[in-house]
Amino acid sequence: MYTSGYFIIHGFTRFEHLSNDVLYEIFDYLDFLDVHNICSDLNIRFQTLVNSSTIPIKLNLSFESSLIFQRHWQNITLLNQYRIQSLRLTKPSVSIIAHSPISIWSQFTRLENVIFFNIESLYIGSVFLRLNHVPCLISLTIDCCDRNVDNKIIYQCLLRLPQLKYCQFSSQSTRHYKPLPLATIKFSPIESLVIEHCLTTTEIHAILSYTPQLRRLSIQCDDVSQYTSIDLSPLMLNRLTHLSLKINLVPLEYLESMMKNLFNYVQVLHISTEKTVSLLNGKFWEELIKSHLSYLRIFDIGIFYSCTSYDPAVSKRFDTWMEQFQSSFWTQRQWFFENYISRENHP
Repeated sequence: MYTSGYFIIHGFTRFEHLSNDVLYEIFDYLDFLDVHNICSDLNIRFQTLVNSSTIPIKLNLSFESSLIFQRHWQNITLLNQYRIQSLRLTKPSVSIIAHSPISIWSQFTRLENVIFFNIESLYIGSVFLRLNHVPCLISLTIDCCDRNVDNKIIYQCLLRLPQLKYCQFSSQSTRHYKPLPLATIKFSPIESLVIEHCLTTTEIHAILSYTPQLRRLSIQCDDVSQYTSIDLSPLMLNRLTHLSLKINLVPLEYLESMMKNLFNYVQVLHISTEKTVSLLNGKFWEELIKSHLSYLRIFDIGIFYSCTSYDPAVSKRFDTWMEQFQSSFWTQRQWFFENYISRENHP
């Protein structure tokens, strides 16, 4: 018998028929503002789920006007302090955060991850004063938009956070100031550090003196300035196993001093540069690894060189440099290198 006009689909489940556990998992992938806006006006069950104290909240308050942020801050954030696990903020909201009562921040008892995007240095001190009262803050990302800020001030603040394990800091400032004093008594618990602005070897040395627990590091090293020294006292960073290093016109003798005094326990090393062709010195790396990098297992070096037109002489020089990486020292470790030339037409 054939019946037209409708289909019967077996096994189909409506969204509202999903179990609470499944809904919790779905909510975990969404920003709380979206969940709140969708579910608050539905039936009592969904309102209860949204307002349940068992659900950790990931809250993105970025790209909002000050007026909208103020409303969300009062009606959602402050009413759910004990549930917020992740908080993302941006420039229009930071001024309000910087003037909020310090006492409320100790009530963010589940807040583990904070992201500040496009923050002005004017508010740095006030913001960190409040973050110091967050009991479980283990992850912090800061993007500073000022071009002339003294980054040392920011490092002095973030290295004092008592529970911090992960930190990512980017800055538009290209100026080099007098570096931090070396740490002597107070240290940071940071285990993973990503710095997305250029530092001198001396600045790197000073920052790392505060992080004896460091395991992973990603940094950018700049050319020599008045605050750069080749004489770096050794640091005991025996937990630091992974290093990603972007280099910009750093002389080999400065790089050598940094590697042997700061990074001699590194097991995985990634180096990249767009200008420092001198890094293609196989004999330099062979001697450095033999003498100071005995734990190294993975050695990844990428050098990107561009020119306006194809030059056979440059290609030949690269071939000569690459021959230095074909000795038994490299092949016995099964470290192999390759180079290629990409020809592009420039206007």
